Amino acid sequence: MQIKIMDKIDYLKNNIDSINEKFKIELSLKTPESITNAVNCIEVYDTRDDIQEVFDNYDHNPYSFEMLCEEGWAAKINNKFIWFNEFMYNLDKAI
Repeated sequence: MQIKIMDKIDYLKNNIDSINEKFKIELSLKTPESITNAVNCIEVYDTRDDIQEVFDNYDHNPYSFEMLCEEGWAAKINNKFIWFNEFMYNLDKAI
């Protein structure tokens, strides 16, 4: 299960530099709009099983998380499992 929105915002505040570095992006949390952008682009899960469950709906590959990590779309940062949604990141930048 994804973490609650307020927990997610707190997590992002504490880890935004690591997230930006890992995914080579430039998210900020300085304005309400930038917080919304970050919340839309970064999915945060407590456990590997939680994030794997999301990917199981697509491809049923038990190693989807690891594959996405190798491709630069997912990571484990500060004991949470993160999925970067590049589509939402680019969409929010275009608006």
